[in-house]
Amino acid sequence: MARDEIGNTINLLISIVALLIPIIIFIFSSPENITLLMIMIFSTIGVFLLISYILIYFFSRWREYSGDLSKIKKDNEEIKKSLNLNKLFNNMDVRVKVLESLILNKNKKGQHIDPRIIIWIIVIILLYLFLKVSGVLP
Repeated sequence: MARDEIGNTINLLISIVALLIPIIIFIFSSPENITLLMIMIFSTIGVFLLISYILIYFFSRWREYSGDLSKIKKDNEEIKKSLNLNKLFNNMDVRVKVLESLILNKNKKGQHIDPRIIIWIIVIILLYLFLKVSGVLP
């Protein structure tokens, strides 16, 4: 849970910075310096952030529900196994196999990429493009 909280905090900070910098540039620059490309990139940042927040919300809800479902499924399997006394020794073999597979899967890298990281990268690139078009960056 702490990882999700850190990710949400970073996501919020990047979003605020990505919206505040163009707004400040729009406020302090003269109307002649504001081009259509600047407005289009600012609109793209806003729309992208809106869509990404919607997608992140649904992704987090789906992950929460799938976690609940898998927990309920495991609980049901445990209840079935505890009620069946004939398979007591087979249960130990299954647990060892599950532990072996978990250990093998734990050592694999690149299994899960958080979509927020991809969104951060895209927002930072869009913000860089906006700053470059507005003349703040060379």
